[in-house]
Order: sequence, then C-alpha cells, then structure tokens
Amino acid sequence: MLYQHLVNAKGAGLAAAGGPRLVDAYSGMLCEALFRNVLERGGVIGGSSAGATIQGSYLVRDSKTTRSR
Repeated sequence: MLYQHLVNAKGAGLAAAGGPRLVDAYSGMLCEALFRNVLERGGVIGGSSAGATIQGSYLVRDSKTTRSR
C-alpha cells in the first residue's frame, strides 16, 4: 500500500496522470501529509509532466463550463 511505503521513504516520484486528477486524489488526504513528511525528513519528491506540475503553488484547471464538447 502506498501509505506504508511513504512512512519511511527518502523519496517519491509522481507519474504523469493528469494534474487535476492527482490533486483530487491526494489533496487533504493522509497521502498528502505523508508526502510532506518525506520533505520534512530531508527527502525528495520528483515528477514528470503532471507529477511535476502539481508540486507548484498554482495549478490551472479546465472549467467544465468552457470545455469544448
């Protein structure tokens, strides 16, 4: 399970999986706290594409009202 791996992890990587989906999956959850704990212990978190983008302080999301159909 992901949680068990993050408890003592020295690093973590986030794959490209759609930034908003990653935020929806991890934001406010135990997993987010565990990612932050990795950093507080001096570890690193990396990512590619969306996995890197969600580590920023601002994430642009599509608006359901303006999305083309």
